[in-house]
Amino acid sequence: MKKVLIIGASGSLVQYVIEALNQQSEIALTLLLRNKSRLADKAMPAEIVILEGDVMDYVKLKEAERGKDIV
Repeated sequence: MKKVLIIGASGSLVQYVIEALNQQSEIALTLLLRNKSRLADKAMPAEIVILEGDVMDYVKLKEAERGKDIV
């Protein structure tokens, strides 16, 4: 199974990427965005991990990247 991290996951175009990747059973998705509440109106499957953090926070970014195959 490939572990994928998507940065900036609340953008309008990335929603199509999330939907396409989530349909593939061999991909485990993790989403990183500054404010989780921006996804409140979007139906996210329970298996998707959602992390809140700023990419400018080096420690948080490295933590989110740890163990991922694709960023």
